[in-house]
Amino acid sequence: MNKILVPTGYMGSGSSAVTDILAEIDGCSARDGDFEFVFLHCPNGVFDLEDKLLHGNNAIRSDEALHSFLGTMKQLCTKKYWWVGHYNEHVGPGFYDLCLRFVDELTFSRPNYYWYWQENTNARMFVELCIRKIVWLLTLKKVQLRKPRTYYDTMLSIPTEEEFYSAASRFISGVMDEIGLQEHNIVLDQLLLPHNLFRVDNYFGDELRVFEVRRDPRDVFIQNKYVWRSRNNAVVFPTDAEEFAQFYRRLRGSERPSGSAKVLKLQFEDLIYNYDASMEQIYAFLGVTKAQHSAPRTHFDPAKSIQNTQLSRANEQYAREAEIIAPYTEQYKSQYTRSAKLANQNAQANAAAQTGGYGSSYGTQAGQNAYTATMNNLDNVLNSLQDQSRSEYTAKRTGLESQLNGLQNAEKQDYQNYQNDYSNWLNGLQYRQNQYNSASSEHQQRTSNVLNGILSAVGLAAQILPWFFV
Repeated sequence: MNKILVPTGYMGSGSSAVTDILAEIDGCSARDGDFEFVFLHCPNGVFDLEDKLLHGNNAIRSDEALHSFLGTMKQLCTKKYWWVGHYNEHVGPGFYDLCLRFVDELTFSRPNYYWYWQENTNARMFVELCIRKIVWLLTLKKVQLRKPRTYYDTMLSIPTEEEFYSAASRFISGVMDEIGLQEHNIVLDQLLLPHNLFRVDNYFGDELRVFEVRRDPRDVFIQNKYVWRSRNNAVVFPTDAEEFAQFYRRLRGSERPSGSAKVLKLQFEDLIYNYDASMEQIYAFLGVTKAQHSAPRTHFDPAKSIQNTQLSRANEQYAREAEIIAPYTEQYKSQYTRSAKLANQNAQANAAAQTGGYGSSYGTQAGQNAYTATMNNLDNVLNSLQDQSRSEYTAKRTGLESQLNGLQNAEKQDYQNYQNDYSNWLNGLQYRQNQYNSASSEHQQRTSNVLNGILSAVGLAAQILPWFFV
């Protein structure tokens, strides 16, 4: 069975590292790279439709839900320059037809009436209302045109959970086939988000594999504020450290834990500092061998990605802001502990399923092994952070020493250049002085020659003129 492979994480968590790793493994197609598939979790997506139809539903609520879903899906199909859209290319030309079929399955009645939501006047409706009024008056109130509405097709849907999830599963299966699941494993970045992972067992079978990547929030904050924002790629996180710490704590605290065996939790730092161990986890989760990882480090290179860790050490400003966020990093331990307990429960449940539903010592041991393996990952993270700190300190010291040597050499070179320039200036000044002296001498000589000529002429005249008066 081919697999749906979903790298995910909170914004800026480093899930693209998993996308790159999967692209190195035989049989995995990441044709769309880091294109994010949002039709499940976007506003008015499938999950919003689930919440509206299965919780607090009524007649007019269901009508709005179905129309909002179709409207958003239509935009995802047709908006070519919307970076999350253009599904006619990224999914396939049959995507919107699958949406219509999905809505038809959920709709049990299309009554001929309307409600206030359909009377929310826009520019088109205003013109139609004016025409309607004119026709009514010109016909002496005998002809009444249809009242304009935002849309005319009213749809009612009050499904059971079984009906909704069955229809949704068929819809998603059709979308996956449209993308090419029947031919190979497919990598769909951000098809699911961490706070929606509790839903996955209702929509997917064993074909799903989710890689939830977590990351030191200090690095997330620094990159968002100082790197991504300068590239116009910032995410909707506060750029004040205090606000970010509160927001991120609430964001992660609202996460509803998922105990699904379809989800593998990874730490971004582990992918770098515990690369081999992390890859073994990924191989086991995918059900592949190391030999099938035919192009390791060609897309994801830990040696390069290490530059995106421990960013708070870059300067004092980063360090001050990281100190504000640092208390949140203590929650890593509780998160890992919670994940370990869930892994324990899942392992025991799987063991029980294999033995007809009865508990056994095998199940207990399997659960304990899963718990221990997960907690070992915590130790790996803590150790990796220590090693990371030492490596970063050494690298920074070496870099500073190199910078100092470079500055000293530059200073020497600048001083030498100054001396050379000063010497050249003096030589030029002497040259120009010599030129001036030479020109002055020539001028004086010419002036002297002219005066001498004039005096000679006057003397000659004095000698000649008396002869004219004798």
